[in-house]
Amino acid sequence: MKANNLFKWVCILCLLNVAEIIRAQNITGKVVDEQQSPVAFANVVLLKTDSTFVEGTLSREDGTFQLKERKGDCLLKVTSVGYQPQIIECDGRDVGTIILRGGIELDAITVTAQKKLVKNEVDRTTYDVQGDTDAKSSSVIEILRKVPFVTVDGQGNIKVNGSSNFKVYRNGRPSRNYTNNSKDVLSSIPADVVKNIEVITEPGAKYDGESADAILNIITNDKLSMDGVVGTAQGAYSASGQHYGSLFLTTQVRKFTLGGNYSVQRLSHDGTYHYGDEEYLYKTSGNVQRISDKGDNLGWLHNMELEASYEMNARNLFSLSFGGYSYDVDINYNKTTSLFSRNNTVIYSYAENLHDSYQRFFDFNGHIDYQHLTGREGEALTFSYLLSTTNTRQRADWVYSDMENMPVDYSAFDSRKKNNFAEHTFQFDWERPLSEHHQLSMGTKYIFRDNSSLSQFGYDNGTKNHTDFAHYTHIAAVYGEYRFTSGAWNARAGMRYEYSYIDAHYKDGSNPDFAKHLGDWIPSLGISYKVNDRNTLKLNYLSRIYRPGISYLNPAVEETPDEISNGNPSLKSAHPHNISLSYMLTLPKLTANVSLSSTLNNTGIGEYNYLMDDVRHTTYENNLKLRGYTINTYLRWRISSTTSLMLNNSVQHRKLYSHQLGLENERWHWTFYAQAEQQLPGKIKLSLATGRNESTLDNLYDYSKPTYFYMLTLSRSFLKEERLSVRLMGYCDSGNFSRYGQYCAHTINGDYTGERRWITHSRNLTLRVSYRFGSLKARVKKTNKTIENEDLIGRR
Repeated sequence: MKANNLFKWVCILCLLNVAEIIRAQNITGKVVDEQQSPVAFANVVLLKTDSTFVEGTLSREDGTFQLKERKGDCLLKVTSVGYQPQIIECDGRDVGTIILRGGIELDAITVTAQKKLVKNEVDRTTYDVQGDTDAKSSSVIEILRKVPFVTVDGQGNIKVNGSSNFKVYRNGRPSRNYTNNSKDVLSSIPADVVKNIEVITEPGAKYDGESADAILNIITNDKLSMDGVVGTAQGAYSASGQHYGSLFLTTQVRKFTLGGNYSVQRLSHDGTYHYGDEEYLYKTSGNVQRISDKGDNLGWLHNMELEASYEMNARNLFSLSFGGYSYDVDINYNKTTSLFSRNNTVIYSYAENLHDSYQRFFDFNGHIDYQHLTGREGEALTFSYLLSTTNTRQRADWVYSDMENMPVDYSAFDSRKKNNFAEHTFQFDWERPLSEHHQLSMGTKYIFRDNSSLSQFGYDNGTKNHTDFAHYTHIAAVYGEYRFTSGAWNARAGMRYEYSYIDAHYKDGSNPDFAKHLGDWIPSLGISYKVNDRNTLKLNYLSRIYRPGISYLNPAVEETPDEISNGNPSLKSAHPHNISLSYMLTLPKLTANVSLSSTLNNTGIGEYNYLMDDVRHTTYENNLKLRGYTINTYLRWRISSTTSLMLNNSVQHRKLYSHQLGLENERWHWTFYAQAEQQLPGKIKLSLATGRNESTLDNLYDYSKPTYFYMLTLSRSFLKEERLSVRLMGYCDSGNFSRYGQYCAHTINGDYTGERRWITHSRNLTLRVSYRFGSLKARVKKTNKTIENEDLIGRR
C-alpha cells in the first residue's frame, strides 16, 4: 500500500514538472555585431509599448539571451557600449539574431585604477592575469609566482598548496602534457594569451575521485577586438644557452573558430649540467659508500595544440581539441662508486659510463565535446570523449671501468624500456537550475585505461631479464552535486561513487595474473559566507583517491652493482582527507588571503628502502601515514599608482610515519615569494624579488635543505597598443651569488643514513621578446563541461 502511494506521488510530481516546463516558455535570441561575432554582456530589456520596464538581462559570452515570455505586445531594446541601440517588436518566443551596428567612436582616454586581481569562490581562487601589467612581457610560469597558493622554485618546479601532486587544465580540460611537463610547457607560453588562472584547491564531486591535491586551470584570453587573425610570437634566449620560441594563433570564419600554438625549446649543456656526490653509512656493517656523478641532458622539447569549434546555432556547440608534447634527449652521465670498510679500506670500487643513451617521450591528447543548451535558463547537456596516450622509450648502455674487487660478475649491461599508456573516456554532464537559489549537477563517466610495460636487461655475462607487464583498469563513476546561492551565502554538497576493476597480466609468465574489484564513495562539502564587500569566509571538506600508476606497479627488477629497484603490483589505492578554512580581505589597495588546512591519510603509498648484503633496495608499499597542517598567506598592496608589493607565503608541518616499519619523519617547512614593483621614467618597469624554497616531505627517509633565490627584472612595451614587449631578467638561486648553487638532501631513517649534494648553474640572464599582432572578437568556444580526469600517480 505504501509503495502504491509513493508511486502515485512520484507520478504527480513528474506531471507537475512537465506542466511547468510547458507553461514556462521563454523569449530567446542572440546579439551579434556586423561581422556576425557574438556581443557579450549587451543589455537586453523587455518593455511595454508605452516604454514601461518589464524585465532585463545581459547576453552571455556567446551572445545568446533568455527572458520570460509576457502576455501582450512588447518591445525589446538592446544596447551595448560602442554600438547603436536596437529596438524591435517582440511578437514571438524566438526573436532570432539581433545585429548591433558600430556607434560613435570614443576618444582615447587614460584611466588609472586599482583592479582586483584575486577572486575567491567556494572551491577555488582566481587570479586575473589580464589585469596584471606584467602579463605583456612574461611567461605563464613567471605569473604563477604571484598566484595565491602557488610557489615556483628557482629551477621552475611548481607546487600548489605546498604539494607537487597537482594537475593542470587548459580551459577546463585536463591536459596530460601540461601536467606531466608543467615546468617546460608553462615556461614557453606567453602570459598575454591567458585570461585567468584558477587554483581549484577543493575539487568537488564532479571531478574524479582519483584526483590531485589541487588543480591549476589555465583559461585563455577571450578579449579580442575585430575579425581576422590574432597571434603572439615570442622568443627568449638565456646566457646558459637554453632558448625557445613560440607562436599562438586564433582566427574565425563565420561560425567556425580555430586556434593553435606551437613552441620549441632547446636544452643546453650549461642549462642541464649537474655534479653530485653522495655518502651513506650502512648501519649493520658499518661500511661507508661514496658516490660521485656528473652529466647533462641535451635535446629539444616540442609542444603543439590545436582547438576548433563550430556553433551550429545559439543552443548547440561542437568543439574539439588535440595536442601533443614530445622530447628527444641524449643522456650523458658518468659515475664512480666505492665501498669502504670501518677502517677506511677499499672493499670495492668502479666507474661507470653511459653510452648511446636517450629518452624519447610523446604525449597525445584529443577531445571531442558537444553541448546543448535547453530552453531553460542555465540548463546544459554535454557529451564528451577523451583520448589520451603516452609513449616512452628509454635506452641505456652502461660500461664499467677502473674495477677493483667488482661485486658482480659482469662489466657492462644494457637496458631497453617501453611504456605505453592509452586512456579512453566517455562522459555525460547535466546542469539544471532548480530555482533562483538552487542548482543541480549530475553526470556519469566510463574510463578504460591500458598500461603496458616492456623491460629488457642484458648483461655481458649472458644473463637476461625480461618483463612484459600489462595493466588494465575499468572505471565507472556517477556523481551528483547540489549548489545553493542566496545573498552572502554559497554552499555546495556532492557525492561521487566510483567502481573500478583492475586486471593485470604478465605476458611472459614471470608472475601470476591478478584482478581487483574496488568501490569507493567520495563526499565533498563546501560553504562560503560574504560578510560584506570586503570580507569573505569559506570552509571545505574534501576526500580523494590516489591509484598507483604503471611505474609503481611494474614488477620489473632493475639492477646495478649497488642498487636494485622494482615496482609492486599489489599496491592499493590511497584515500586522503582534507579540511580547510580560509579568510579573504579585499580593500581598494590591499588584497589579503589566509588559509588553514589539515590533511590526513592512513593508506598512503610510499617508498620502502632497505639493505641486503650492502646493496640498496627500493620498492613501494601501502605503508605511509600522513598528518599535515598548512597555513598559506597571500598579500598584495598597491602603495601608489607606481609602486606595489606582493607576498606569497606557506608554512607547513608534516608528519609521515609507518607502524609497520617503525619509522617517522617529521618537519616544518617554510616557503615564500616576495616581490616589489616600481614604475620608472621612460615607461620602464622594475621588479625586485626574492624567495625561499624547501622541498616538502614525501617519504619516510629523507629531507632537503632550503635554498634562497633572487631576481631582478626590467621590462618595457613599445609600439601602438604596446604590441612589442621586451623583458630582461637576471636570476640567481645561490645564497652567496656564486656561479654554481649547491643543494643538499639528508637520509636520516632506515638501514642507512647519509647525505647527497649536487651542484648546478645558479646564475642566469634571460632576454624575452614578445610581439602581438592582429585582433579578433571571437575565441575558440569551450563547452561548459568537458572530461576532467585527474590522472594517477606514477604514470611514467
